[in-house]
Amino acid sequence: MSCNTEKRKDIDLCSFQIDNPELEKAIIEYQSKLYKENSERISNGDSIYVCVSSKDINDSIYRFVISPLVSISDMKFELPFYICKVNGRSVFFTANSVHPNYFLKPSLFSMSDESFVLLAKTFFPNEVDNSKEKDQKAYLYETTNLYLTFKYDSLIGKKYQRGAWIDTVPVNLDGCEVNM
Repeated sequence: MSCNTEKRKDIDLCSFQIDNPELEKAIIEYQSKLYKENSERISNGDSIYVCVSSKDINDSIYRFVISPLVSISDMKFELPFYICKVNGRSVFFTANSVHPNYFLKPSLFSMSDESFVLLAKTFFPNEVDNSKEKDQKAYLYETTNLYLTFKYDSLIGKKYQRGAWIDTVPVNLDGCEVNM
């Protein structure tokens, strides 16, 4: 699947390609589940996207955590990121390994206020419009993420669970269950 560069309200979306069909299939599966569970919010104009975080566990094992991106404020924790289209929808890709302790210290990257406002208006327009209202709704969103573990290009683990991208999940590695 190819993600072509496009101009969207002065934002150039990065052009890259997902070469692993199992990763692409998992993203599409998660999109379907996410958008079905949030159909009412989406019909009310709320923006919800899929975010794919990556983490190198070692030189041959990689983790991708697929989770929802439901607020513009979440984007500051996902720097740097790339935006791609999967199944016709924007998906945010981030390499969390470049800021492994974002709960404790800031990322190695930052975004200018101008860029942040432009992204907010582009991807979360209702959130920007509603930020001027006195009575704002706050959502508590306890998400179920999809944890994918690959050994080289082969999927060796797939698990839905609640938590953060840094959590470990059990994976069957060469006949032994290991928490990674």
